[in-house]
Amino acid sequence: MGLPKRLTEMQKRFAEFLVFGGPDGPVNKSEAAKLAGYSEKRCRQEGAELTNDDRGPLDLTLLTEQY
Repeated sequence: MGLPKRLTEMQKRFAEFLVFGGPDGPVNKSEAAKLAGYSEKRCRQEGAELTNDDRGPLDLTLLTEQY
């Protein structure tokens, strides 16, 4: 199994925006990625990849329980 991977700072910010919302209220995955600092051209794809159960590093169930 090995050690679990740690999240990068951008991934942490993405998760916080996704769970808590942005300055104007709730945000979707692509808006959360953009606010976290991901490229405007790739924010939609990054949001989908980060929350994908098979490939993404984020387990949103655990994140919501943590906060």
